[in-house]
Amino acid sequence: MNDSKHVHKWECLRADKLICHRCNTVAEIDTLITNNRNDAYLKAKVDILSKQLYAGDLKKDAREKAYAWLVEHNPDAIKKDEQVSML
Repeated sequence: MNDSKHVHKWECLRADKLICHRCNTVAEIDTLITNNRNDAYLKAKVDILSKQLYAGDLKKDAREKAYAWLVEHNPDAIKKDEQVSML
């Protein structure tokens, strides 16, 4: 399996499996659907929390929790020069 980053080009392998011929990855359809849902959920949560933090919409306790969650899950969502000032 090739670990290089690329966009998978999925093709049907069997009724419940797909294959990417670029990297020879075989995946179950249900697993891909679940992963895509999880990725979409995390992206939406990062977007919402980032906007709330920068807008100042959160109270202190909620702001600290949101900041900690963002630092853990997507540190790039917080600009380096604003990381300290957020708290």
